[in-house]
Amino acid sequence: MVAKRDTFIGTFGARYYKSHREKPSVNVTYRKIRELARLLIEGKKLTPSVKNFVHPLKPQNFDLLISVTKSISNHDEMHDVYKSASTALNKGTTIKQCCQTTILSVLKKVALRGYNGRSLSKLIESEWRFEVSNHAANDLNSEKGN
Repeated sequence: MVAKRDTFIGTFGARYYKSHREKPSVNVTYRKIRELARLLIEGKKLTPSVKNFVHPLKPQNFDLLISVTKSISNHDEMHDVYKSASTALNKGTTIKQCCQTTILSVLKKVALRGYNGRSLSKLIESEWRFEVSNHAANDLNSEKGN
């Protein structure tokens, strides 16, 4: 339910799915969405002022992201060990992907105000693979296989 209410999580899921169109990727996309919802729920537990997923994606909330990741990954403070180390590693990657999605959103808003070459360059640099390259490469590879 949390994932359905948070527009950022939906945007992230749509963007993630665009770059992974094979059938098994639907399940992976749903898993990513649940992962973000879990991060948000845990973030709200630790900091009740967190209202949506974008809130923790600010540099001043870096410590919150660390705490949430440690909590979800079952970090044992006493022995300084992660009981679920792969989960901790995956959260870092997912959070970086969320930052890219946030940057895209900001760049699009800035672009609406007027042309900015740097913004367009950053959009192409960060988004071209999601919008064009991955899909084209998959099509090209499937043509070679036939």
